[in-house]
Amino acid sequence: MMLRTGTSKSGRVYRYYTCSNCATKGKSVCKGRSIAMGKLDQLVTEHLIERLFKPERLAAILSSLVARRAEKAASVNARLIALQKEVTDAEEKLARLYRLRPHTGPLSSAAIGSDLRANIAASSHFKDGWLQIALCRP
Repeated sequence: MMLRTGTSKSGRVYRYYTCSNCATKGKSVCKGRSIAMGKLDQLVTEHLIERLFKPERLAAILSSLVARRAEKAASVNARLIALQKEVTDAEEKLARLYRLRPHTGPLSSAAIGSDLRANIAASSHFKDGWLQIALCRP
C-alpha cells in the first residue's frame, strides 16, 4: 500500500491508500483498489485496540513486569548487603591497624610505613596483628 493524494476543484485534499503494484506497474497487475486513509487508519486502530488492550493481556503484561522488577530489586538488595559487608570488614581491618599504630602525628602512608617498620622491629604482638590483617585480605 502506498499513500496517494488527490485534490478537489475547491482545493480540498483527499488522502487514500492504494495498491503499490498498481501504482508502479499499472492496472494489468491488479485492479488498483483504493481506500480512504482515515477509514483504513480507524479500522487498523480499532483492531489493535481490540487485540492488544484486552484486560487479560494487560494483566499478564503487568504481572510479568512486576515479577521482573522484584527480581531486579532482590539482586540489587543482595549486592547492597555484600557491599555493606565489605565496608564493615574494611572498617574492622582499619580499626585493628589504628590500634597497632601509636597516636604520634598525622596519618599518612609514609607515617604508617615508618611506624610499621618500627613496631615490627620492636614488638612480636604487632607482628602477629599485622600478619592477621595481611592474611584476612580477600
